[in-house]
Amino acid sequence: MREVLVTGGAGFIGSHVCERLITKGYYVINLDNFNNYYDPQIKEDNIKNVMVKPH
Repeated sequence: MREVLVTGGAGFIGSHVCERLITKGYYVINLDNFNNYYDPQIKEDNIKNVMVKPH
């Protein structure tokens, strides 16, 4: 499995890039800053369907 790092992956565009890469079989590492400049809840909602929680 190929790995890819997406910076800004919880924003609108980045989250769609992550989703597409996952459907193509990539292991995606998403790096983003959840500060208050852009509502963190929106970012969480953007990535909730593709997020894997640590065990």
